[in-house]
Amino acid sequence: MKLYTSYFSKVRALPDGTVPISISLWPPKGYAGVQLRCLAPTKEILTTYKQDGDWAAYVEKYERDVLGKLRQETIMQEIMRLSGGKDAAILCFERDPAQCHRSLVARWLRKAGYEITEYGA
Repeated sequence: MKLYTSYFSKVRALPDGTVPISISLWPPKGYAGVQLRCLAPTKEILTTYKQDGDWAAYVEKYERDVLGKLRQETIMQEIMRLSGGKDAAILCFERDPAQCHRSLVARWLRKAGYEITEYGA
């Protein structure tokens, strides 16, 4: 199984058979794919970031309040379950992975030895 990160606007460009999995609090209108909301930033994290634009604070809060409550192995098992063992892409809205929670998730999963790449990078 290959695991990618990407954003919703690229969902149609994903390799055939790749299962899109939303990790956003609210997926876009018309998105009918599966969701893994436990990886979404909280409303409080999003609101604070919109107000102050402090990326470092966002990262700290997201890693502590979201990823800090999860286990990489459990998340990978859930991704495999949701994708039926097929290749999967975890998706959010941000085009730029440099300031996006999907890259934080990717880094977190890599620390546990899992391979995950930004699709098209």
